[in-house]
Amino acid sequence: MAHGELLQTAHPDRVDSRMTFRFKDGSLYDERVIFTQKHVFTLVSYRLVTKGPSFPEPTDVSFDRTQGTYQVKSMKKGQEESKSGTIDLPPTSTTA
Repeated sequence: MAHGELLQTAHPDRVDSRMTFRFKDGSLYDERVIFTQKHVFTLVSYRLVTKGPSFPEPTDVSFDRTQGTYQVKSMKKGQEESKSGTIDLPPTSTTA
């Protein structure tokens, strides 16, 4: 089906994670996530890209906590659809 890898890199203030699958038909699943690790894990940013024959509707989904924004791009029936907006999130925890 697919070959993949998961790479996680720990930094003093965050963890970067990337999971990638490459399919025999040339399709791609590429997910990137960044968390802070100050007392608790907090999602900082997220991006998922899917494309190729295994994914009938290619997508590019992203989230950025710092800016409080999200964006979704997809192809449906040959037409690109795009949605974006803001998300009101609670403040991150700074205590243990």
